[in-house]
Amino acid sequence: MICPENHHGRETESNKMHKDDLIQFIQRKSQECLLHVDEPNQRESYFFWNIMDLFCKHDGNATMSEVAIVLFTGYRFLKKKASKLRGVQKQEDWCLPLARLLCAAVPDDEHRKAVIDMGDNLASKGLTYAAHLCYLVAHKESGFDLIGCESFPDRLSALTEAIERTEVYEYVMGLNSQFTESDLQELKFLDASKLFESGLSAQALDYCETIAKVVTPFPDSIANTSLDLIISRSKKLHDGKGEEPEWLLNIQLLHEEEADLSDSYIDQEQRTETPPSLEVPAAEEGYSDRAQEHKAFLTEEVTSRYYIGELLGEGGGGAVYAGVRKADNTEVAVKFIIRDEYHGMMTTPDNTSLPTEVLLMQILSKPIPNPNVLVLLEWFEIPDFFVLILERPSPCMDLQQFCDTLHNGKLSEPLARDIMLQLVKAALHCYDCGVYHTDIKTANVLINTETLQIKLIDFGSGFLLKDTPCRECPGSMNYFPPEWLQHREHFPQPATVWTLGIILYELMHGDLPFQSADEITEGCLHFTPGVSGDCCELISWCLQQDPNSRPNFREIIKHRWFKAGQSYFENFPVLGGLITPLLQFLYSYIE
Repeated sequence: MICPENHHGRETESNKMHKDDLIQFIQRKSQECLLHVDEPNQRESYFFWNIMDLFCKHDGNATMSEVAIVLFTGYRFLKKKASKLRGVQKQEDWCLPLARLLCAAVPDDEHRKAVIDMGDNLASKGLTYAAHLCYLVAHKESGFDLIGCESFPDRLSALTEAIERTEVYEYVMGLNSQFTESDLQELKFLDASKLFESGLSAQALDYCETIAKVVTPFPDSIANTSLDLIISRSKKLHDGKGEEPEWLLNIQLLHEEEADLSDSYIDQEQRTETPPSLEVPAAEEGYSDRAQEHKAFLTEEVTSRYYIGELLGEGGGGAVYAGVRKADNTEVAVKFIIRDEYHGMMTTPDNTSLPTEVLLMQILSKPIPNPNVLVLLEWFEIPDFFVLILERPSPCMDLQQFCDTLHNGKLSEPLARDIMLQLVKAALHCYDCGVYHTDIKTANVLINTETLQIKLIDFGSGFLLKDTPCRECPGSMNYFPPEWLQHREHFPQPATVWTLGIILYELMHGDLPFQSADEITEGCLHFTPGVSGDCCELISWCLQQDPNSRPNFREIIKHRWFKAGQSYFENFPVLGGLITPLLQFLYSYIE
């Protein structure tokens, strides 16, 4: 089976053998293309496999001029072999111009951009495969689309070929640290989650199995916290299928060993620390005094329909509890909001007075709820409080906790892309419905830790859109747009776009870009190495000082950072179940 190089920059003899096996596989694929050179896309495939051969032999560090030699040599060979066959002109449309461009003597950044631009131009002409070759030569993340395909192939054999190409490219990306093995396995888990959401449990379990087989011999290849997610999903998928397979037992054993090491380290640290001071005893049943107050006001109308469980969180305006709907055992969240002058009411067109959060959430759920906005199921009035019954994703945590506890503060680019696309779509849905959230931030985004679906929450400070500038405070200080600090007014869409730029920066860097009002108005951004140029460009666009220079929501979604990473699962959720990692395809060759 294919395994990554170790994470200390040294290539073990075992790993070298695995890479040699892969090179032999690549060379066989190249020769197979020559047997069918008159068929569509076989010439492009021939170039792809030869480029992968070059990259693999150079640990992913081949230069553009070296790739140009592959193109020139291959072009001459194919032209001589297939001069009388169809499609030679189509090959000539891109092959020689790309080879010449790769030989150009220009600075690296300009060179890479020119190659990507050529790929974009080829894609606009329908030459998808040739465009993908440009992208991979420029080390632009493919986004894990199927290399060489604009959409899913109808034939299984064609789909298999496309998957082989894509998985080989993923492996090669990891050789030069453009994409780490941890990122690859994390992305596989993303795909497994999407398969599960689409009802393709068997395929999702296959994905989890291949992840487990890769990470078990190499525990450093994935974060220990990520093992929790993989094990949890695998056990759920395998439930009712008899004894747990060996691979699942092995990864659970690995996780237990890693946890024991971590606990041992923590115990050692705690023994050297000053004993903690005595804490204030907890209130009855583990709840705060405020929680006891909420329970005292519950009416039979609420308690007859819902079980009210543990306290999930509380603030100045109320609290949220775990709950269960008695009729069907559906898990819900029960939110208490204080009825006072600080928690506003809004009037509907029929002159009905409703709590602001209730009205806004009702508007957002019609005609069809958005999958990335939390749904209000129903609400009640009780003495001193409004009680909102909300959907409750499970298991979940807020996005800030997700980053800090499971990903050491920041996310890999593919995971950040997947989350941000959902968040931008949630913001767009609010805008299209005439609702301004005002306080989008990582603490107000829930994420299901198994499916990685996000939900925008807490509309308590929101209001309806209007044509005039807003003079209300736009959320939290660290997310204030510069126009608010300078003029004490703002427009909802550009202000929200600014917030989205802050969040994307935060997900990629593990910190906020600005720490003070002065820094916000100066607008100086500092990007850390490893963040792609496309991502930096999108962040910079969203964080333009002039609100009129920022993109709108639809322009963000169309940005090439999202387009480059658009998953075929989004458009073909059922066909997506046919995807299987390269490990499965290559077992017959290399075991």
